[in-house]
Amino acid sequence: MNILKLETYLQTNLKKTDSVEIVRMRYTKLLNSLEFWTKPEYYGISFRSKNNYQKRGDMFKVFREGDIFIDLKNGQLNVNWAIKLDLLYFLCALIGFVSGFTVSLYLKTPLYQSIMAGFVVFILSVTVGIIAMKNKIDEINNTCLK
Repeated sequence: MNILKLETYLQTNLKKTDSVEIVRMRYTKLLNSLEFWTKPEYYGISFRSKNNYQKRGDMFKVFREGDIFIDLKNGQLNVNWAIKLDLLYFLCALIGFVSGFTVSLYLKTPLYQSIMAGFVVFILSVTVGIIAMKNKIDEINNTCLK
């Protein structure tokens, strides 16, 4: 288990009309439509977000880069995701620090209570971020494997 990567695993039956190459092509097309650069690898697909920060919310996207491992074993299609979480942790730490500082400033609490409030906000932010990322992965899987 790696704390800096979110890893999910999906195992499903492959349709008779599909092949591993067709499934990889579907993932590549979908990720390209979602503004990701994709690079085919021998194990699957490597993707990275395009760095165009013209839109206001693009800078804070935590679903930035990772790998999709696609293989076929005994008629079962295995899709493994590995997404880097470094930006998520940074943004959540920043949110936790600001919330702890705000609690200390406005409520005049002792230092240990402000640190605890910041830590709780950090944990909640990471949890919400990981749940949002897993929902996005499930949405992409459902779109490509239907």
